[in-house]
Amino acid sequence: MILVGIDDTDIAGSPGTNQVARALLRRLGETATGGIICRHQLLVDVRVPYTSKNGSASIQLPSADTIPLGRLIDTLRDTMREWFVA
Repeated sequence: MILVGIDDTDIAGSPGTNQVARALLRRLGETATGGIICRHQLLVDVRVPYTSKNGSASIQLPSADTIPLGRLIDTLRDTMREWFVA
C-alpha cells in the first residue's frame, strides 16, 4: 500500500484538490483499484490565504505494488503538472 498526499495550492477559478485527486485515480487506472481519497481540512484563518475551503487530500493506493515505483511517481507528477494553473 502507498499513501500519496497532495495539495495543489489552487487559484481562484481553477479545479480544486479533490478534482485533481480524482483525476489521479482515473489516470492510474487498474493501479488505483480500491483506491480511497480522503479530504483533510486545513486551518481556516484570516492569516492563511486560500481560495475555497483550504483542504488537502491523501490517496490510499492498496494495489500500487502492481506498478514500478518510478512509473507511479512519474504518472502522479505528470498528472499534477497537467492540472497546474499559472
